[in-house]
Amino acid sequence: MFGHAHKFACFANVRPCNIFCYTVESSKGRFSENMKRSIYSFLIIIILYFIGSIIYTIISAYKVPENNLDSFLKSEDRTPKRFVVFLGDSITHGTVSHNYVQSLSEEPNLKKFTFVNEGINSRLTYQILEKLDDTIRLAPEHIFILIGTNDAKASLNEEEYEGYHSLWNLPEVPTISTYEKNLRKIVSLLKAETNAKIHLISIPVLGESLDSTPLKQSITYSNIIRNIAKESNSYYIPLNETLVADLKNRPNRTGNTYSRNIMKMYWIIFKHFGLFQSWDKISDQSDLIFMTDGIHMNSRAGKILEDMIQKDLKE
Repeated sequence: MFGHAHKFACFANVRPCNIFCYTVESSKGRFSENMKRSIYSFLIIIILYFIGSIIYTIISAYKVPENNLDSFLKSEDRTPKRFVVFLGDSITHGTVSHNYVQSLSEEPNLKKFTFVNEGINSRLTYQILEKLDDTIRLAPEHIFILIGTNDAKASLNEEEYEGYHSLWNLPEVPTISTYEKNLRKIVSLLKAETNAKIHLISIPVLGESLDSTPLKQSITYSNIIRNIAKESNSYYIPLNETLVADLKNRPNRTGNTYSRNIMKMYWIIFKHFGLFQSWDKISDQSDLIFMTDGIHMNSRAGKILEDMIQKDLKE
């Protein structure tokens, strides 16, 4: 009897321990499974957010401005409007650069005008020529032309040229001479076919290193713009000269040299749309004053341009 009781006592003592150990192990297993599910769910959310951000970035970067030429030409609204047309590239398009056209349209003292954004990413003077008929049909009161950055880049080296040629199937290799020829033709046609006041804007700097070839190229092209404005009796906005003068007043800065880097450009665009960083903050991260990637403007450069445009519109 005593032996059986002893065995029973031992069994009774062991059983709760087994149950407890099993419970602990079972809890650990469930915790481990729950942790795995949480990690997997978190990773899926991160991946979906990243994919969504990329899609949103692409859509935002290439979205055609709602106030473009076609939208007004196809509109059934025949109310007389004082159109101000902006012809240009991505700097005017304003999705991968400070949107100076949108900013101007929000100015209370400019509400009498209707702003038309005919800026298209990667455009050269060749593509502006193709859109002149539509510009003429709209009969604008003012036409601002900011074009030449891509022409200047395309003539820098073979790699730059090939990038634009593959995109546009260019009729010739862009040079300073072809740029001058095209810009003269643009101004001449608009002068002959419209009553608009023509405003030529010198291109922004290419990079911010004053001794670099790209920045010197931007100065050369801007000199052409200034000469054509003078010869054609058009208004002239010295954007390039203003930015260069400011950079010269910062003697302790070496400035960043522009070089073609498509991945860097798209990363900067993603930081703006995917990570919600301002163009100015992106510039600060690269130690740039006016440009975000050596090509496109932040709000500091954009505001300088806006002030000069407002002055022209008030005259």
